[in-house]
Amino acid sequence: LLRSQVGCRLVDAVYVDLSNRQLVSLDNLSVCPKLQTVFADQNEIDAILSNIITCRELWKLDLSSNRIRCLEGLGCFYSLGTINLANNSISWTDLQHLRHVHILDLRLYGNKDLERDPN
Repeated sequence: LLRSQVGCRLVDAVYVDLSNRQLVSLDNLSVCPKLQTVFADQNEIDAILSNIITCRELWKLDLSSNRIRCLEGLGCFYSLGTINLANNSISWTDLQHLRHVHILDLRLYGNKDLERDPN
């Protein structure tokens, strides 16, 4: 699936659109270390694990409309430009993984646990 979406050698890929592909994980992204932009919205992904750290140049990540509960892998980055985590299952506890990451644009709307917080 990755090979058909990037249009070049996987090792050289900087952009991939995996939107609406019924994916349950992003495990295979580790074969694309130069990725800068990943669109993986409207899938069945429930966790971002530490294997994404191989994508050291990642800057824009759209994971909206998935089932994400675990953000562990994103905590390995120093900075990210845009992360769209709208319409997932993220809680305040899950967000703790991002506390040391510098993020320019973070989108969290549509996460019921976050929206229920009266603060």
